[in-house]
Amino acid sequence: MDDEKPVYVMKIALCGEQFVGKTSIRRRYLGEGFKLDYYTTLGTDFSIKRQVVNGRNVELQIWDVAGQPLFKELRKKFFIGVNGAILVFDLTNPDTLHELSNWITELFQVNIGTRIPIVLVGNKKDLVDQIAVSKNDVKEFLSKIKERPDIYNQEIPYFETSALTGDNIDRAINELVSMILEKEF
Repeated sequence: MDDEKPVYVMKIALCGEQFVGKTSIRRRYLGEGFKLDYYTTLGTDFSIKRQVVNGRNVELQIWDVAGQPLFKELRKKFFIGVNGAILVFDLTNPDTLHELSNWITELFQVNIGTRIPIVLVGNKKDLVDQIAVSKNDVKEFLSKIKERPDIYNQEIPYFETSALTGDNIDRAINELVSMILEKEF
């Protein structure tokens, strides 16, 4: 990082149902690798990563938000003031894609009137024999949510990732950071 340049601080929310791989994506992005042991996120977990994106110093505050319904009310407090969101679903479980509509509602209920850049991530692409969500399913989902007034007709990039291999994780997050930089800074 260039100490002469300002640091752009961004609050990013990782959103999605439990077991979709949000924590594994965050850990992989932070360079912590993949763990086979699974520990449920309780409430929220928080990490910071500093890097240079598009020639600018950025500090990403990544909020890994619990997916269990029990934490729904608590999640809303962590959504206040987010600069961007990564919507994560499990490519082996179609229900997790459809549930993202509820996450979008939660996100925008506490950020009324704000266009929040979003990236859609289908995780677990390494489980090739178990994939149950087609590209057509994703296209249809994106068409439906793009029509929502809270989305502001924005383009939502889609990436298929693997937290196990790290495939496309940096690409997806860096795309979101670029979108935030373009919108806000």
